[in-house]
Amino acid sequence: MSQLSIEAVRAAYFNPDALREPGYRLYRIMTPKGRFYYRMVEGRPDLYTGVTTMLAMVIPKPIGLIKWMADMGYERSQQYMRERAFYGTLLHSHIERFLIDRVYDFTTINERVDAYIAENNLVVDRDGWCDDLHKDMMGFVQFCHDFNVEPLAIEIMLVHPDGYSGTIDLICKMDIQVEGEWGELYKSGENKGKPKATKKTFRMTCVVDVKSTRKGTNHEEKDVQLEAYKQLIEVNFPDIKIERLFNWSPKDWRGKTPTYNLNDKTDSVDMQKFYAWIRVAQLEMSKDDIVIPEITGQVHLGDDTSGLYRESTLVEYIIKEHEK
Repeated sequence: MSQLSIEAVRAAYFNPDALREPGYRLYRIMTPKGRFYYRMVEGRPDLYTGVTTMLAMVIPKPIGLIKWMADMGYERSQQYMRERAFYGTLLHSHIERFLIDRVYDFTTINERVDAYIAENNLVVDRDGWCDDLHKDMMGFVQFCHDFNVEPLAIEIMLVHPDGYSGTIDLICKMDIQVEGEWGELYKSGENKGKPKATKKTFRMTCVVDVKSTRKGTNHEEKDVQLEAYKQLIEVNFPDIKIERLFNWSPKDWRGKTPTYNLNDKTDSVDMQKFYAWIRVAQLEMSKDDIVIPEITGQVHLGDDTSGLYRESTLVEYIIKEHEK
């Protein structure tokens, strides 16, 4: 029963020329029931449930995932997912630094992977991770080139008045090709003089959610998550209109030209489920207080231990930690 970690959070990168930074200070805490964010208001925490925590609570696991876990075995599947979660954090950190620094040195990958593995005491396929990171970062660099990506905010944490919160990987400007009738006419043939459908490039404000899996991101939880992020952005930045929503993930490409998965979720029908899912999650969260168990204090040989154990609600725990 170790002490829960509380950290003050802020965006990894924020463009003040494009966005007005929210005027609140945000904290993050990981509890036995999931990730929460909060603001301190007159000495008390104003709690917000993390989007991923809320959705994981109410959206059923895909049948394919359940079958995969059954085939692999529960313990082995959990270990594999833990390793992939660590790799995902590593990939996110490299993407973040590339977007902020505007430069990436592929010659340092091996030593940075070694340092990360040692820091987290991991037992993983080191050479496989190095190969994956080379290819995945090549894919992301190519994506930024293809769409002329201009970051507005990176890893930004926001809260919504409806009681939820989330960390958004990337808000950016992108060049998006849109097919339509833009004034060009057929010059010959049976359609001569009629409007011709062509592609035109528009500069759009977009959300990109980065996933480290190479197996695609076509699952309703990912779509609903993007809609939650869109709502978070628009309530905090009322002058900003999000025009496109994307999931980006790496691909196991071959040859000299890197590729990647980029799924446009802007018009996904699953987006409409967001409002229903979030209400169900709010009801689930209201059922019970989150209880934080603690064992603390000093004892001598022969002492009774009954006074060492205590329980606090999440709000009580946070207040006590801030008073320290």
